[in-house]
Amino acid sequence: MHATIPEFESGTRTPWAEGLGDNKGRVFFTPEGVDIQEKNHPALGRMRAQKADVDSVITRLVQGRTDDAGWITFPDRGLNVYHGPTNTPAVITAARADVEGVNTTWAGRRDASQGWIEFSQPGATVHKDGGQDLGTLTADKADVNGLNTKWVGDRDGGKGWIEFPQDGVDVRKAADDNWGTIAAGLASVNDLRTGDARVKGLLTVLGGMNLSHRGKMNRERGTLFSTGRTPLNSPGRTSSSRACDSRTACWSSTASTPSR
Repeated sequence: MHATIPEFESGTRTPWAEGLGDNKGRVFFTPEGVDIQEKNHPALGRMRAQKADVDSVITRLVQGRTDDAGWITFPDRGLNVYHGPTNTPAVITAARADVEGVNTTWAGRRDASQGWIEFSQPGATVHKDGGQDLGTLTADKADVNGLNTKWVGDRDGGKGWIEFPQDGVDVRKAADDNWGTIAAGLASVNDLRTGDARVKGLLTVLGGMNLSHRGKMNRERGTLFSTGRTPLNSPGRTSSSRACDSRTACWSSTASTPSR
């Protein structure tokens, strides 16, 4: 039967409907619904519409209308986002992502010129300005088992800072290389080398003290003899070790009080 525009008030029953001429696309009615087939049946064809309102979509991939547009595949472990005609990973843009974990080689801001974090085998590296230069990590508190650094300073660049050279630790002041001051309640060291030492209170020497300049040490008696131009004596005090003349001051490691 041939008709230009047939009308059926009660409907039509048919296993499939096909176009005319070269438009051999076919609509095939299955027990589950409808299959759209291209002219080379039974290969699946394409359905076009301005809008589709469905409860769910089961598909192998979703893609934009152009060949260079992004596309999404749905493997067994989740989904992959690509762009272009190859399997090049693409960008997901969202206001917020709520996930249990993120596996990535790096993380950064949307502006490529900002700081970014790289996740390498030994840990995480913070970079700045979109390049490979090391950046700054700012936090209220850091709880770590160890810290490897070239220097440590205050957030204000004009404060003192500590440098870690090969032979130990250097304390500097301000923003230059001048020596700074260490303040502590107690210092326990095996060796002390200094250019100038000043003691505000009493100096107690246990076991004696050796001077390599302007003095000598009596190790057996634990007594220091200072014969420099400026006597190290203190008026009004006596020492149990010995008496000295006006040019010599003596300290005993047990009495620790100078005499004239």
